Amino acid sequence: MTEKDLFSFAREYGISDNRATDTGIGVSPIGPSRRVKTTIRKAVKEIGVSPDPLQTRLRGLLVSKYGVRNESLSFGNSLEELLYRITRVLAPKKVLVAGPSPDIHGMAASSSGGEVSRLQAVRDADLSPDTDAVIAHLGGIDMLIMANPNRITGRLIPQGEIDRLLQEAERKGAFVVLDESLAEFAGRGDVFGCPGDAAIVLRTTAFFYGLAGLELAYAASSPAVAEKLSTASCGQVNHLAVEACRAALRDKTYQKQAGGFVQAEKLFFSRECAKIPGVRMYASESNVFILHLPEAEDRVRAALCRAGFLVRDCEGEEGPGRSFLRVSVMSHESNCKFMRIVKENLPSRP
Repeated sequence: MTEKDLFSFAREYGISDNRATDTGIGVSPIGPSRRVKTTIRKAVKEIGVSPDPLQTRLRGLLVSKYGVRNESLSFGNSLEELLYRITRVLAPKKVLVAGPSPDIHGMAASSSGGEVSRLQAVRDADLSPDTDAVIAHLGGIDMLIMANPNRITGRLIPQGEIDRLLQEAERKGAFVVLDESLAEFAGRGDVFGCPGDAAIVLRTTAFFYGLAGLELAYAASSPAVAEKLSTASCGQVNHLAVEACRAALRDKTYQKQAGGFVQAEKLFFSRECAKIPGVRMYASESNVFILHLPEAEDRVRAALCRAGFLVRDCEGEEGPGRSFLRVSVMSHESNCKFMRIVKENLPSRP
C-alpha cells in the first residue's frame, strides 16, 4: 500500500492525518530526548548567524564515534534527499532494489532514469534476509539499494554476510547503497557499516532519535564519492538539525532508555500474539516487524482504521502480501489498543 493509498483509506473512515496513529512509521514513540530539546532551544539563538559550511563539530563527533574518515562524510536534510542525490550523481543505468523495501528506495532508483528491478530478498519460511539471492542477481547491475535492518521486516543481516555481499558487489562492479536507518534499534548505534570504494552507508536521526520533523541524514563513503555528493548539494543542512543530531548522538542515557523500551514492547507484542490462534509475529532485530493475519485481514484492517490507526500492509512490490501487516513499536497504550482490536476482530476458534 503506497503512502497515497494509506491516507486515502484513512480518510474513507473519517480519520484526519493529525490524529491518526501510523502503525508502521518506525519513529521512536518516546520522541526526542530532553537533552535534544534543550539543545534546540539554545540553538535557536544562533539561527541569525551563518552556519559552518563544513560542519566541523559534527564531523569531529562522527569521526570519533564511528572511526570513519572526515573526508568520507556527506550530509543531507533528509535520508530521501541523500538517496536522490546519490542516484543523480552516480547515474546508474541498472539498479537493483532488494526488498521488501519502502517506497523511497524504488522512487530514488527510478529518478536517475535507469532500469530498475526489484527482488524480494527474504526466505519464505521466516522472512529472514537472503543475501545469497541478492548476490545471485548482481550480474550486470550498476547499483544495489538495500536496507539493514530491513525497513519492512526489521530483520538484520549479520556483519559477516554484509562483508561478503559488499565483496561480491565490488567484484561484479555494482555500487552498494546501504540504508541503515534502523540500525540503532538493533543495537548498532555505535557501529557504522563498512563503506568502501564501491559502497555508501546512510544513517538518519529521524527514527531512533525521534526527530522525523527535524531530520538530519549523514553518510560515509569513499572520499571520491563524498566529494561528488558535496559538490552536488543544493545548500546547507539545517543548523537546528545539526545541533539536535550532535546532542542525540552524545546522549547515552536516552539511547539506553529508548532501546530498552522497544525491546520491552516487542516482548509484549510477542506474548499477546502467542495468545491469538492464527496470528504470527515474525522475528525482528529492530523496532519494526511483520504480523501475519491469515484470516479476516480486511475486517481487522477496517476496525483498526476506525479506531484511528493507519495500517501498512505488504501488498505488491513492497512485500509478501496483503495479509502481512508492517507494525512498529508505538506507545504502550497504542500497542495495547492495537492488539485488543486485532483479537476482537479475528474469528473465534474452538
